[in-house]
Amino acid sequence: MIGYMVPENDKKWEVLLQLREIVEYIFSPSLTESSTYVLDWLVEMHHENFLAVRHDFVIIQIAFTETINRHQTMASGASSPRT
Repeated sequence: MIGYMVPENDKKWEVLLQLREIVEYIFSPSLTESSTYVLDWLVEMHHENFLAVRHDFVIIQIAFTETINRHQTMASGASSPRT
């Protein structure tokens, strides 16, 4: 809707689009194991790019892949391994 008004190669816009893609993964009805690795990579890239445009923020990273895999294991009824 407004993408055409954003200057080409605008880093802040790219960060917003990355966030939108992350949200699509997070709210998808299900994720494959390989999708969790893609999500993990997307979050890492988003954090790097976000910090490049906003130097005044601190981001705490969470291991999404492990967290999502544990949640899917619990949701399927199998017991999750304790770490």
